[in-house]
Amino acid sequence: VPDENATRVGEPTPDFAPPRPSVIERQRLSRSVRTATVVGVAAIASVLTLVVLFATGVLGGGGGGGKTVPQIVAQATPSTVRVLAVNGSRGASGTGWVLDAAAGLIVTNQHVVNDGQSFQVQVNGAGREAHVMGSAPCDDVAVLRVDDTASLKTLPLGSQSDLKAGDSVVALGYPGSDSSVDQLTATTGVVSVVSTSFDQPNAMDVPNYPDIVQHTAAINPGNSGGPLVDMHGRLVGMNSAATTLRDNRVIQEQNYAVGVDRIKQVVPALRAGHSDHWMGLGWEYEPDGSAVGMTQPGLLVRNVVPGSPAATAGFPVPAYITAVNGQQLDGTLQSYCSAVRSGPAEAAALTFVRDGASTTENLTVPYATAAP
Repeated sequence: VPDENATRVGEPTPDFAPPRPSVIERQRLSRSVRTATVVGVAAIASVLTLVVLFATGVLGGGGGGGKTVPQIVAQATPSTVRVLAVNGSRGASGTGWVLDAAAGLIVTNQHVVNDGQSFQVQVNGAGREAHVMGSAPCDDVAVLRVDDTASLKTLPLGSQSDLKAGDSVVALGYPGSDSSVDQLTATTGVVSVVSTSFDQPNAMDVPNYPDIVQHTAAINPGNSGGPLVDMHGRLVGMNSAATTLRDNRVIQEQNYAVGVDRIKQVVPALRAGHSDHWMGLGWEYEPDGSAVGMTQPGLLVRNVVPGSPAATAGFPVPAYITAVNGQQLDGTLQSYCSAVRSGPAEAAALTFVRDGASTTENLTVPYATAAP
């Protein structure tokens, strides 16, 4: 499912690039008409009955939780929110899930919030102002906080050790659709692989995920950051990516969610305001730079989160980053992650060109250690 990685980060809606094959991302706020695909299934009554029983979780995997899919959806709905990232006339949206209702903490993908200077969480269609508590772009995880905690419900966390291949799972989120109303959707599938890695070199705006659950529940642009839950209603992953093409061949039902075990490792620092290699920059990925008049790959910075280390350091906008810690970038998030992980733990040395300038500059920007 190409996430609209088709729409590279920060790019105005009219300038969508052709879809790339691997990542589901934030759903752009403006809509486009999509071709509806209708799949007809003809089956004898007994086979159809079995399909319905498996789909509802009465039969099949899931650890015998004793709950149907509608019951799971009803249970997880108060724990699932829509996330909006706003930057002037541009914007993006995705999904988030409630980590701690009392504290107002919401978890989503970093690539969902990358576009934003301001952020909003929508609960039952009503928006609430949100702030980034911490972010880890190289794990694609971000934690937001809202002051208004009404109607939120903490989503219980499961464990990948309790999963088995074939277990039933439910994916919830706010993907784009042909409806004029943004609605929570639910899809069902099974666990294909309990824990694997995602190493997709063609995915420009997501990292290599070290621990991910592969599953068959359908996900689309806008599902990013949304919960994947088991038949007990526990989080087992956060939907983040999908593969639809490989070597020009159509790929089916290869969907990926950041594993809950990895989330448990990453989130504690983020909720405390300690980001991991994030400094408050939002960027677009340029594999060769030609789209912005450059002759080398890099990251086009279009926005800086107010109050972040990048804003405090005076990083100019727009600007084009060509190297980090002395390492040349290839226009992907993966090259950024390689560069920052090989450098100092406290800050990154950025080599960039200001808008309209011809000479490079250098600026060292610390990573965020407190919520902006």
